[in-house]
Amino acid sequence: MRAILGLLLACWIVPTLARDDGRYAQSPFKQWFENLQNQNGVNCCSGADGFRVEDPDWGIDEAGYWVRLDGALHRIEPQFLVKDRNRVGYAIVWPYVADGKTLVRCFMPGATS
Repeated sequence: MRAILGLLLACWIVPTLARDDGRYAQSPFKQWFENLQNQNGVNCCSGADGFRVEDPDWGIDEAGYWVRLDGALHRIEPQFLVKDRNRVGYAIVWPYVADGKTLVRCFMPGATS
């Protein structure tokens, strides 16, 4: 009886652990996100790798675009801007960590700028 119960429990748990939740698989923007590049021609990765940035945490001033990540202000160099039309409207940043520092691979300003 325990073996049957264990087998049933394993069959119930394993698919849940291996399940892809599909958050982005069905998005009408999936292909668009996957093809975004910065001005250096580097892919930004995908929508799943980017983070939505709310208006108080990004902006533009006389020095150019900036974004706040984990409380720190990051200036966006022009080569890291994504020039495609923003189809989702909100600002998106694609950060990565190198040598313990957070850097920006790509930044797409929001439509509210």
